[in-house]
Amino acid sequence: MKIDLHVHSHYSDGTLSPRKLMEMAKEKGVDVLSLTDHDNVTGIQEMKQYADLYGVEFIPGIEISGNYGKQEFHILGYYIDHQCEALHQGLETWGKIRFRQVEKMCRKLNELGYGIYLHSILEMAKTRTIGIHLLGLALKESGYVQSIDEANRKLVSKQSPAYVERENIEPGEIIRLIQRSGGIPVLAHPCISTNLHYIPELIDQGLKGIEVHYPRHTEADAITLLQIAKTYRLLVTGGSDYHGPLGAHSEDGVELGCVNIPQESLLRMKDMISGGKENGHI
Repeated sequence: MKIDLHVHSHYSDGTLSPRKLMEMAKEKGVDVLSLTDHDNVTGIQEMKQYADLYGVEFIPGIEISGNYGKQEFHILGYYIDHQCEALHQGLETWGKIRFRQVEKMCRKLNELGYGIYLHSILEMAKTRTIGIHLLGLALKESGYVQSIDEANRKLVSKQSPAYVERENIEPGEIIRLIQRSGGIPVLAHPCISTNLHYIPELIDQGLKGIEVHYPRHTEADAITLLQIAKTYRLLVTGGSDYHGPLGAHSEDGVELGCVNIPQESLLRMKDMISGGKENGHI
């Protein structure tokens, strides 16, 4: 069984529609797919529709970006209720924080001589999550860079000239919100985000799993993470983090379904969900 639990559509920072992602999953023999768009659930209903059409098992998901000071945390949520009112309220609140960060970064880009303006970003955000990924997309579409990866490297990622730290969106709050929506909170790509040492603290706040199988994790990273998962009895997940052609990580050759996770991980997720429902929590 081929499983990919980390995929993005054009509703966040991907380049493909939910239907195209499902078509691709079918073509590549992916049996189970989770849409984990950044900070929004807009594509989930559409993804469900095409999952039925193409015969692919679908897990509704999300990836919520948080931070504590300069430390980034990306928390994946699986089997969420995408209609949960508390989830929508939380995402709306955090969207305002990301808006303020984007506003400041637009000013910095202008000062650096790039014609990227807030009104254009807000127009793009009508169909996508508001966030700095839209700055990368705008830079690419305006011809300043050849790819989103290039925009991230040169201008809008941490330590880049136009980057501005945002207000805190604490990972514990994200974990609790995912649980309130009925989902399983999992720490995304911990070796890439360099937040391994926070795992015990995040477990105390409700973290249930870590993403081990990931294209940019080395073999040594995977061994380390598997040991951590064993020590703390954490769920092991994985996925491609596919963003589509010319999307983020495309320069690394990332493809849908290129990273697989063991079937027993999926079975354990389902056990956690069924057990959580019986006990009134995850």
